[in-house]
Order: sequence, then C-alpha cells, then structure tokens
Amino acid sequence: MTKFTESDIIQLLEHWSNTKEKISKLEEQLEKYKKLATKIMDSNELSTLESQDFILKRRNQDRTFVTKSLLPKDIWDQYAKKSTFTVFTITKK
Repeated sequence: MTKFTESDIIQLLEHWSNTKEKISKLEEQLEKYKKLATKIMDSNELSTLESQDFILKRRNQDRTFVTKSLLPKDIWDQYAKKSTFTVFTITKK
C-alpha cells in the first residue's frame, strides 16, 4: 500500500482547489460566449453558426420529471429509482 505524506495531501488539495477555480472562470467565459452566440443567432434567425473550422448548433432539449412532493407516497415508493454516486467537494478554510 502506498503511503502518502502530509505534503502529498497538501499538494493534492492545493492543485484541486486551483483547478476548480480555473474551471469556474472558464464556465463564466463560456456563458458569455453562449449569450453572444444566442444574440447572433437570434438576430439572424439562425440555429447554426459556421466557420472554416467549427460548426456551432443550437437546439432545444426537453426533459420530463416529477418531484416527490407531487406524487402519492405509494407511487413514489413503487417507481422511484435511486442511484448512488461519489461527490467530492472542496472548500477553502
């Protein structure tokens, strides 16, 4: 079994936190690009933008769901599907 030092753990958490911050900034940038693309598409009545190297398509996607509070308990218990997955959260002290 590999033994990890406190330094290894500190380095891991610092890298993790820095990467999460970078992702957050990139997601903000992407939102700006989505708004601009929407503005361009709407003003030109387009659903696709093309360049020499890229194609950007916009489409609507529907998702149907119900919430637990909208269903009788017996129906929920009978049909609800449970899934378990791992979630990591990191916060700065």
